[in-house]
Amino acid sequence: MTKQNKILIIIGAVVLIFALVVIFWPQKEVVVEKKIIKTVPASVVIIPTQNKTPIYSTTGAKKTILPDDQYNLLTLISILRNTCPLTNDFFSIIYDYKVDKFVVTVPVNNMETFLQWKKDTGYNLISDNYWTIKND
Repeated sequence: MTKQNKILIIIGAVVLIFALVVIFWPQKEVVVEKKIIKTVPASVVIIPTQNKTPIYSTTGAKKTILPDDQYNLLTLISILRNTCPLTNDFFSIIYDYKVDKFVVTVPVNNMETFLQWKKDTGYNLISDNYWTIKND
């Protein structure tokens, strides 16, 4: 055997060993669990526009015109408060007048469903200090 043939055999053996190592190397299995968020049929709450013309009562008092963000917040609270108690298969909402908050009873595994419902309806604009969450 010539020197050149020996070198080719050695290189071939190294490439073969490398290929076998790559092929039979234990692979990490990555398991990705796909979460499916259940949804509650809901429609977006429509906030009526505020009448910004000054109105005076018969006593001479002037109607207060609120900033838009405060008006939207108070309107959302009023609409949701008037629809309470709200109950479905995933959570229930009542309004507690003593503490001036919405009390949500929701199992831990349905919390994402509740948050998605808030987002879908527009009630996510109501700040978190108006909500009390009770997990079953």
